[in-house]
Amino acid sequence: ATGIDPGSNYVCVLDFGPAAFSGQANGVTFTPVNLTGTTQSGTDPNYGGTWTATTTDVNGFKDVAGGGANPIPGQVDGNMASVLAGASYLGVAPVATTATFNFGGLALGAKYALRYYYQQWIVDSPLRTVQFAFNGDGTNAIFQTDEDIGRAYYIEYDFTATGSAVSLLLTDESSLANYGPMIYAMTLQQTAAAPAP
Repeated sequence: ATGIDPGSNYVCVLDFGPAAFSGQANGVTFTPVNLTGTTQSGTDPNYGGTWTATTTDVNGFKDVAGGGANPIPGQVDGNMASVLAGASYLGVAPVATTATFNFGGLALGAKYALRYYYQQWIVDSPLRTVQFAFNGDGTNAIFQTDEDIGRAYYIEYDFTATGSAVSLLLTDESSLANYGPMIYAMTLQQTAAAPAP
């Protein structure tokens, strides 16, 4: 369960898909989320953080269960295989379509780690290029990768909160429609308390 730090100060721990995982990995409990429409929000019942997901895709968010050849079997094991079994995605995802996630409940001056988990969905696909723009400290941190590069990974954004929320903007940079981001799971963890005044 790489990237799942056992039970310390989580704000949100979300798993996405039509049959999303509601169990534990390294003692951390995931909340299943089935994204639909263009805007959805909620509160993590286990850790108390709030979240909102929006997309510019007019078809909204869709969900797909894993099984068979997709995602590619054998990339992860244990409970992380259940966490990454299915995903949410964008309905049509023409190039430059976006999805935005906002997480609330942060303490000003505290340190946090926002992690985005993904794995290869299909073999021999065109590049599933996604641009990530994280912002929890007032400055965009930009990263770009091909989600179908092979194997399972997570991207970690470490920051000191300058407000009560952190955002993640996903932009589809693939050359083909319907090759946008596959959204498997995200965690937000406080890694250090705010310094005493």
